[in-house]
Amino acid sequence: MKQLLILISIAVLLVATGISKEVDKAKLDAALTSFKQAINSNNAGVRYSALYQIARLKSDHPDYNLNDFKDILLIRSQTDNNNLVRIHALLTYLYINSKDLPKKIVAANPEDPMPFYTSLHQELHNKQFGVQDLTKEELLQQLQKLIKEL
Repeated sequence: MKQLLILISIAVLLVATGISKEVDKAKLDAALTSFKQAINSNNAGVRYSALYQIARLKSDHPDYNLNDFKDILLIRSQTDNNNLVRIHALLTYLYINSKDLPKKIVAANPEDPMPFYTSLHQELHNKQFGVQDLTKEELLQQLQKLIKEL
């Protein structure tokens, strides 16, 4: 079982890194199949890696339809036993279902997903609280006002 997980994770990484800006249909189909298998792996690291590879695919190809992952990502975001996988499954779900986010946030680093997920979380936070268009001075004024209200 452990060997199978290792092989799947290697396949995911090899296929994912082979996806370039020019989509090769056979490679893409193989990658999507590998991602689906990896997301359902018993290994949290394999699931975590697959989430980021899906986000990278959307980042590289914003117009590509990844609807096949919607249900899988929602289930993982609600039921995974690993907190980081749950959080990143939800962030990935939001990312692949947005027209704007893939244009603003790019998954550029093939090895480290944290800068991507940090930027994505910050963008969603700013959008939620309406601070994305504020200057530093305006933001500081709002924060000072909130502090005075406390």
